[in-house]
Amino acid sequence: MNSLNQGRATPRVVLFRQSGIDADTRAKKFALTLARLGYEPILLAPVAPGDPLTERRLGPVRVIPVEIGTAHFDANREALWEKRSRRIPVLSRLSKDDYLERLGGRRKLVREALARTERRDAAFLAHRTLLEFRKAQVVLLQKRQSGQMAIDRTTREAWRAWTKASRSTALFATVEGMLPEVLDLDDAYRPVLEQLAPDVIHAHHPFVLPTAVRAAAGLRTAGHQVRLVYDARENFKGIPQSEWGTKRRHHVLVELEADTIEEFDAVITVSDPIADVLQDRYELAARPSVVLNMPPRTPLRENSSHVRNVAGVADGVPLLVYSGGVSRARGIDSLIDAMALLPEMHLALVTVPYPHPRIPDLMDRADQLGVAHRVHVLPPVGQDELISFLAGADVGVHPMLSGSPNHDMAVPNKLFEYLHAGVTLAVSDARTMAAFVRSHHIGTVFRSNDPEDLARAVRGALAMRAGQSLGEREKLAGEYCWQAQEPVIARTYARLAPVVERPRAEDFPSLDITDVAAAAEGGQ
Repeated sequence: MNSLNQGRATPRVVLFRQSGIDADTRAKKFALTLARLGYEPILLAPVAPGDPLTERRLGPVRVIPVEIGTAHFDANREALWEKRSRRIPVLSRLSKDDYLERLGGRRKLVREALARTERRDAAFLAHRTLLEFRKAQVVLLQKRQSGQMAIDRTTREAWRAWTKASRSTALFATVEGMLPEVLDLDDAYRPVLEQLAPDVIHAHHPFVLPTAVRAAAGLRTAGHQVRLVYDARENFKGIPQSEWGTKRRHHVLVELEADTIEEFDAVITVSDPIADVLQDRYELAARPSVVLNMPPRTPLRENSSHVRNVAGVADGVPLLVYSGGVSRARGIDSLIDAMALLPEMHLALVTVPYPHPRIPDLMDRADQLGVAHRVHVLPPVGQDELISFLAGADVGVHPMLSGSPNHDMAVPNKLFEYLHAGVTLAVSDARTMAAFVRSHHIGTVFRSNDPEDLARAVRGALAMRAGQSLGEREKLAGEYCWQAQEPVIARTYARLAPVVERPRAEDFPSLDITDVAAAAEGGQ
């Protein structure tokens, strides 16, 4: 054992990503599973400048806050503003205020020269010549400033044209120019990683892959052997264009993955199609391990408040539910439109975040269709409560738009949350998700972005629900749960940092993060 981990009883794993941990069930499930396997996992939780830097706990897992600064982001924004507001001083260097001040001074000189010409003395001719000179100075100053303003307008128009054109090209796109936040993440995370000296660094997003690689290089130089794991949660190259931001940002994001993925000792991903694509695209020596993003298997809570109660929908009234983000790529617009074709049904939208910025537009759309009174927007609940909360609905809808490689390869966690909640599913024809629903006979499939077909599928799901066996659904939920994924994680990590596995309790720990004082009280 080298000097950096003297006295450490178990391998240490640090898991981190670019955004918050509290709502990130996958990172938390990984950390808890690693603790159950006998590792010492630590989660890094990014916080904004000025937020409390209080360590918390996820059961046995330390959650260490890391303040993420904005120096690179701010400097990039300032440099961009300076560049785009910079003038090309061909005819004049004067600002508008300086020009007006000088123009006023020159006009004052004209008035003074004019006053002298009113005295018909021996110097009249000289005074008249000076007046004409002063007038010419004013005219020249105005023409120079007018010409410079035309140049300034042309420069601004050229920047606007480049900005518009650059959205559709990756030419000259760099991390520094397009994703400066990656550099801010590196500044914040790398010293913490080097201080903690983990045996395994587990990175959860392309934004932090360079940081993982650089931290590992620094630790290895200092004599500490560290292994790298990348959890590729998406086929990032294949995400729909509506989620790119701009082509330039998306290009840099994909390049971050391409430039670093071969440095990782193990790659984990969320579906078999994505595993195949990643291996082929990057010519990986080993196929990425597949850890499906499923909820832990836990019994439904009795007497728990559920979505039907919170929405105020009476028993016997058909209730649909959608839980999660409501970006346009999720297809929620077509779900709202379908409600006009389902007059006897209600819909609960459990939005993340809450309130979601798209909700006002969606509710305006619902109001125009005359269905707003049957659409209920609800806040999310704790992750330990979610499955029981969803169980109050009849049909879980996932209208994710098909057609993009990432969506067609995805097996979303919402799919399994609906399964565990015992609701029947109505999902879009995103290829892998639709195949799962069809092959296990747990719901119906509709053409994505087609409200009429969505309404048809919902009616079919309700009819199917009446004939579904509760026992069969529970058996399937037992097969497709997080605990069933733990052997894959154990095998992957055994190749990197072997441990003597501990016996694992059947019940999975809580996903709630608590402060250290509360965790200590709970352990007494």
